[in-house]
Amino acid sequence: MLTAYRMLAAMALAGAMAAPQAQAKIVARDILIHMDQADPSHHEDVGKVHEARIFYDDAQIDPVTHRVPILHQQHTPMHIPFHPDAAEMPVGNAWLDLSHKPYTYHMAASPAVRLKPDGTPMWSPYAILFDEQSHRMTIRRQSDGGLELSGPYVVGDEVLSGPDIDWVINGKGPPAPVGALPEMKGPPAMPPKGPPLPPLVARKGGHLVALKVTIAIDQIAPEDESMYKPGQIDIARIVYDSSQVDPVTHTVPLLEEAHLIAGHYHPNRITGASQLMLGEQPYRLTYASSVNHGRDLVVLFEGAGRRMAMLARPDFHMLIAGHYEIDPRPVAYDPAHPDN
Repeated sequence: MLTAYRMLAAMALAGAMAAPQAQAKIVARDILIHMDQADPSHHEDVGKVHEARIFYDDAQIDPVTHRVPILHQQHTPMHIPFHPDAAEMPVGNAWLDLSHKPYTYHMAASPAVRLKPDGTPMWSPYAILFDEQSHRMTIRRQSDGGLELSGPYVVGDEVLSGPDIDWVINGKGPPAPVGALPEMKGPPAMPPKGPPLPPLVARKGGHLVALKVTIAIDQIAPEDESMYKPGQIDIARIVYDSSQVDPVTHTVPLLEEAHLIAGHYHPNRITGASQLMLGEQPYRLTYASSVNHGRDLVVLFEGAGRRMAMLARPDFHMLIAGHYEIDPRPVAYDPAHPDN
């Protein structure tokens, strides 16, 4: 009988050893950082909440220590960098401890600093530390060790998963060009989805024309410095009906304006206050409308200086601004799927 038990035990052990490994599942958690210390140059950040997102494979959680290595960390809600980048956001020294609450996160790194086209750094080199003992995040200058920003952090309870999360680690995306920040093609905080829009239809004798607009951000309010960097590229698309072009002034109202967010366009058709000037290149656009890009905003395109600005509501202070260029070459547009 004992021999039989031993045989059964051996078979069970062999079966366990032959069992497949746990399937990898990429998940993420958000981290809120409540800034309470800052260099004088960042004094307006004190009292504000900054955000980060960490990604890991839940099949790699150690069953004894409940620690898991981090695959990627992003600045959110703009999710920079979109994909793992060993230079811009190295996470070789980063882990999350899920053994007790509040969860503890450790991360220490000296990220690379991107360069402007003239070869100068876009911002000062820095070191970042998430300390697991004090539960604080601290950013210090590499030059003299001086404090830039610091505050206690809280790792969120919600476990995020799904195609958008998996895309960050396993998906494909355009590499960031040397000397420039990546275009906004990752999955930032999504604007709320409304009901599907009906397809745009051109008037008889006309056809829909879509143009790409590139905005080089050069002004950023302190509250948005965690989401944008000077030189970052924002993308929009504008659509008009060729039959509505005035034959004398060569101006035309817009039917739709859409910003590219998370790889999809988010169309806005409140375009009554718009005029696209096609009489000469570069094209110019005057346009103002209320939009929601995860928060209530007003978007402005100014024709004379070819400037775009996003204003906060309800007080209309400037959040970001930059110079825009309208590519005169039409781009593909599917009226049945305006988010593509």
